[in-house]
Amino acid sequence: MGSLDPGSVIDRLSEMDNVSLPDPSESIISNPSESNISNASHRSRSASADRIYLNNPKKRPGYWSKYRRYELEVDPDQDDKAKEITICDFQRPHMRAFHCAWWSFFIAFFIWFSIGPLLPDIKEDLGLSNQEIWSSNIAGVGGTIFMRLLLGPLCDVYGARVLFSVVLCLAAIPTACTGFIQTAQGLTILRLCIGVA
Repeated sequence: MGSLDPGSVIDRLSEMDNVSLPDPSESIISNPSESNISNASHRSRSASADRIYLNNPKKRPGYWSKYRRYELEVDPDQDDKAKEITICDFQRPHMRAFHCAWWSFFIAFFIWFSIGPLLPDIKEDLGLSNQEIWSSNIAGVGGTIFMRLLLGPLCDVYGARVLFSVVLCLAAIPTACTGFIQTAQGLTILRLCIGVA
């Protein structure tokens, strides 16, 4: 392919549209004070346009929203966040996200604290010492700390909803295996795995 000469392209365009283009070697504005006035008026126009778009982002050119209307009142200045909560409503996107969030947090805390009330019975059944119980407690907290450090950057990449769902599904497996514990090491490993929730 041959290279295009920019001068010939400009010449052709000006001939086609009968538009007189300025010579790039000449200054468009000869007086510098006129340039400052022109820049100031441009800045004030763009600032007023920015104010309009900030007050109502839906007036912004190219504004995109997945939903044309919502079932409850929203604030367009805050990316269509809901202004009210209707508890018995499961409409998308606001109330469904609300109910999924509290239910997921409930499941996460249920998983994390599921063994706590059973520890006296587990200790008696397996003949564990206090030190072994404390070791399993430390493993549970250590798993939580490790997963928070790991999931922080991953949430930026994949999003919190995806990772929250994956973590809850993975943490459900060791929680369901609680009844299969036979040793102190098994309890410690199990609580470490449950700690990811």
